[in-house]
Amino acid sequence: MKKISSYHETLWEIELNEKLGFGYVQIIDRSIYNLFGFLVKIMDYRSNQVRKKITQEEFNNWDLLVNPLMAAGSIPKKGNCKWKKMGNYPLTEIDLQPPFFKTHNGENNDITKNTWFVYKSFGDDIDYNNGFNYEQVKHLTYPNPVIFLHSIHHRITMEWMKVLGMDFENYYTTESDQEHIRTMKEQVKYSVPYSEVPIEIRGKVKL
Repeated sequence: MKKISSYHETLWEIELNEKLGFGYVQIIDRSIYNLFGFLVKIMDYRSNQVRKKITQEEFNNWDLLVNPLMAAGSIPKKGNCKWKKMGNYPLTEIDLQPPFFKTHNGENNDITKNTWFVYKSFGDDIDYNNGFNYEQVKHLTYPNPVIFLHSIHHRITMEWMKVLGMDFENYYTTESDQEHIRTMKEQVKYSVPYSEVPIEIRGKVKL
């Protein structure tokens, strides 16, 4: 196993766009699963003001907003998009289990009608002989395109826009590549509130 990053288990405060205040994420270094990159847990909590402290008890009461995201790169520590470290918080038992990832055959423009396949890492072969329907995998994480940590605030902003009934599909920014933003919009469109995902199937296929 490679050395675990100092980002592991850390909670961060991120300023969102569209004047939506601040979102919060926890980082999991995927080296604990012998894999590359990070999983980013988007917490189901948003603040209109900068927080000085998040207690362990408060953190324990937070759920996830959506499925954890695959990400790579470095946390921005300078400029307008810099993140603020809130501390280290222990992972849950679910966090310690490597999740399944989802991908589809791309036969239909409506992804809900495609056949879906799952795997645990980039190195594993996908069994294309055993597919699943959308309802069985809709809560799982996409393996790619990889979201970079310095641009993940766009995805979080759009997720909160969706929750608040705002038009996230018309979200625009010059801070990131437009094709990347378009892909994130597509994923936000089909994201599932994690409060609706039973604990027992988080990171797993619904059988």
